[in-house]
Amino acid sequence: MEEQHELNPLAPSAAEVALGLLSLVHVVLLVVVLVRVLRGRTTVRGGLLGLVALVVLPVVGPLAVLVGDRRRQQA
Repeated sequence: MEEQHELNPLAPSAAEVALGLLSLVHVVLLVVVLVRVLRGRTTVRGGLLGLVALVVLPVVGPLAVLVGDRRRQQA
């Protein structure tokens, strides 16, 4: 007797879970950077272009702003 294992169509695949986690990280980083900018603790170089990069470049944009700001503060 052979058993067939059917996949649950409502269960997310591993790729969907990974993409969801990456999206969550992007949103959290974006919120952190925007709060820091609005409070005046961080400046975004390039003005509008810098803000567009935050939204368009997932994870990398917000991390670049945070790392750049930290280096600027240490100098």
